[in-house]
Amino acid sequence: MHTVLIADDHTLIRESLRNMLEPLDDFSVVSDVANGFDALVAVKKWKPSVLLLDVAMPDATGIEVVVDTQRWSPQTKIIIYTGVTSGAPLQQLIDSGIHGLLFKDSDSAHLIKGLRKVTHNNSYFDDKLPSVLAEQEAVGNLTEREKQVLSQILAGKTNRDIALLLNISIKTVDNHRTRLMNKLGAHSASDLLRIAIKTGFIHPDTL
Repeated sequence: MHTVLIADDHTLIRESLRNMLEPLDDFSVVSDVANGFDALVAVKKWKPSVLLLDVAMPDATGIEVVVDTQRWSPQTKIIIYTGVTSGAPLQQLIDSGIHGLLFKDSDSAHLIKGLRKVTHNNSYFDDKLPSVLAEQEAVGNLTEREKQVLSQILAGKTNRDIALLLNISIKTVDNHRTRLMNKLGAHSASDLLRIAIKTGFIHPDTL
C-alpha cells in the first residue's frame, strides 16, 4: 500500500482526488491540505510515498515545497498536478528533480497511471509538456524588437500604428510580425494571444 498526500488549495479538487484514490487497493490517502505550509507539516508527519502537489498555493510556493520535501522526506516521490501552463516555472520544477507532472485536464486514468509509475521508480510526465516547454523557449528566443511588435499586436494595434510608435516602416513591422508568428507557430492574432498568456508573456488581467 502506497501512501499519498494531496496538496491543493481548491477543496473540490482535493475531494475529487481523494474520492478517486480511496477505492484503489494500492493507494491510501493519508491527508489532504490546502496550502504550502500545511503540506510541509504533513510531509514531515506522514513521510508519504507520493506527494501530489499543486504549483500555486498560499504560504509556500510549489518549488519551496519540493525543495523542503526532498530534505525532510527524500524517499517521497513528487508529482506536480497543476493548471499552470507557463513553461518557465514548470521547467524550474523539472530541474529540481520532481518525479512526474500532470496537467489538471488529464483524465483519472492518466493520473492513476502516473502514480503507479512513480511508485515503481519511474518518471511520468504529461504528453503535452514538451509543447508547453517549446512555446516557452520560442518566446524566450524572440528578439527585443519582435517582443515589442508582439506587445503592440496584443494591444490591438495595426501595422501602421506599430510603425508610427516604433519609428519603423510598415514593411518592417510586417516582416517582424511574420517572423514572430513563424517562431511561435502561430497562424493568427488569437494564436499569439493564447501563447502569450500561456507562457506568461502577458497576464490576462492586463488585457
